[in-house]
Amino acid sequence: CNVPLMKIASFDLVNLRLIKKIAKTQIPVIISRGMSNKEEIDSALQILDQHHSSYALLHCVSAYPAPEEEVNLGVIKQLSQLYSCPVGYSDHTLGINVPVMSVVLGACLVEKHFTLDRNQEGPDHQLSADPETLTEMIKQIRKAEKIIGSGKVELLNCEKGILQYRRPTTPQNENGKKFKIATPISHLFNDEQSKREITEQSDVLELRDHYSDYEKIKEGSKLMYHSDFNILTRWREK
Repeated sequence: CNVPLMKIASFDLVNLRLIKKIAKTQIPVIISRGMSNKEEIDSALQILDQHHSSYALLHCVSAYPAPEEEVNLGVIKQLSQLYSCPVGYSDHTLGINVPVMSVVLGACLVEKHFTLDRNQEGPDHQLSADPETLTEMIKQIRKAEKIIGSGKVELLNCEKGILQYRRPTTPQNENGKKFKIATPISHLFNDEQSKREITEQSDVLELRDHYSDYEKIKEGSKLMYHSDFNILTRWREK
């Protein structure tokens, strides 16, 4: 059978003889889980695992069309926790809102019925996407992926310009004595002369920096340098 992959519909998830036959071909499989419980899913996937088949599992609601309030997209996260395979979503709702939302909840694969004319007779045309709708769905999914981002906890580029206005805990010197914030100094120190003029105004000069990199200016004085801002804040002992 010379095909790149096989799709097992929800109706055939309980057809274990068929699944075994497909698994023996070693062709990658996409299988939908509409109407099934966990035990039925386990039985089907166990056969695929026994034959070392590559597969993806799709959450699905077998109703035509499926009511949005019964789609239960939270199952996507549960399936991702239960099974070590890619998890996606097969959509039978009207419109494209639900498949886009499925991506936000972790679906890495989206299936949507397709038609050239949604006004044709038949059970699927009404809930299917025509060329214009499919194009918009893909556009919205790509936008959702950008909004989701990497999930990494870090300083974002759009935040760097605001970083200088943070209000950190009052710093202390080496002896544990607290400093209080005096008048901010907004000089740009692009040369050594401006540095000397500024450091002579206070015992301690500090530029707030996300990475806490200190640079010694002279005995008893410190400068925290942030190349993005070049702004100094003066501190004075209480």
